[in-house]
Amino acid sequence: MPQIKLYQTQVLSDSFNIPGAMDDAGKFYVTTPYFVSEFGLAKDHAARDLKRIAGKGFGLAIVKGRCQTNNTNVSAIPLEQFHHLLLELALSGNKRAQELIRVLTDTMLHQAFCDAFGIKFEAEDRAKRI
Repeated sequence: MPQIKLYQTQVLSDSFNIPGAMDDAGKFYVTTPYFVSEFGLAKDHAARDLKRIAGKGFGLAIVKGRCQTNNTNVSAIPLEQFHHLLLELALSGNKRAQELIRVLTDTMLHQAFCDAFGIKFEAEDRAKRI
């Protein structure tokens, strides 16, 4: 079982406090319990619901590992798959997913323009913007 290092991180604003995970190779994940609770999925059917949201042929890869900070088992979704699930939820009408997509898109576009014009847009700047 891969070792997943779990750490709490605050993403963009107080509205979205996403527990992130990272494995020994530096790959990022979002914990499955967060995804289930944040977007209103049933705990008892989480794996089934996540596969349904992902769609046929997507190949959802939920990783299981051991959290090094509190020595508990954890399941997590790779960050690139979290993005896919988030987008699918937003398109299906999930208001919380739509809100997060708006915040992420706004921040990403502003960052891209800052990069294009050579303007620094650091973490402190992003926090003030949101």
